[in-house]
Amino acid sequence: MGIRIIEGVKVNEGEKPAAVLYDSVTNRALPPIFRGEEEADDFLAWLGDDPRRLAPDLLESKYVEFMRNADILDAAIKATRSKPT
Repeated sequence: MGIRIIEGVKVNEGEKPAAVLYDSVTNRALPPIFRGEEEADDFLAWLGDDPRRLAPDLLESKYVEFMRNADILDAAIKATRSKPT
């Protein structure tokens, strides 16, 4: 028992993939809503801590930090790929 990832779709957004972290001990979903199972799994790996130990607002803040880091990494990868060899 512990943290699981539940995947579904956001019906009101054109059925885009969505996922949440789920605490199977307390039967509660944790924020935020991710853009799919892979993002949720990447976030858990990046977080390096049990998300149940964090308050919901801190978990949301950590997600924002995670997304900023992901955007920086994506920009660096794109810049590297666009450089002529």
